[in-house]
Amino acid sequence: MDLNTMAGWQEFAKLAPLGTALIAVSAAIIALFSLRAQKTIARRRAAIDFFLKTDMDAKMIEVADAYDTAVAKFAKMADINEFTNWPEYWTIITYLNVHELLAIGIRRKVFDEGVCYGYWNTELKQTCAKLARLIEHQHSSHDEPYTFKQMIALNQRWCSRHQFWQRWRD
Repeated sequence: MDLNTMAGWQEFAKLAPLGTALIAVSAAIIALFSLRAQKTIARRRAAIDFFLKTDMDAKMIEVADAYDTAVAKFAKMADINEFTNWPEYWTIITYLNVHELLAIGIRRKVFDEGVCYGYWNTELKQTCAKLARLIEHQHSSHDEPYTFKQMIALNQRWCSRHQFWQRWRD
């Protein structure tokens, strides 16, 4: 194609719409990748903010300390119905609500699951193991089968076959 002549330029001009479409498609693809990256960063920041809040907030530190005491007391209790009348019961429920909030945030894709797994998996597994009786009691005695449902589902998923994003932890 000889661009020195008018006919050469006219043939080249016929390709201009194709070039424009190619540039537009490329810009759309770049924009989609940029949006995806921003969502990932936002989820990770939200997870880190959540953990900073739970670990640095004075009230949450008090709840965590009271939770440890309450779990020790709960482990010694034979009759769970008696324990539900004690104030320590509500301390444990408050702490379990934090776990449930985290699980809901992961399910709704507010928090990045990889970050949450890396920081919280051991805590969640230990909590579900220590308080299995209490959670089961909540489900059966209060006719609330959905209490802590998301927390239990998240724990089961984290305890099951490892996903690709869990492999880096080892």
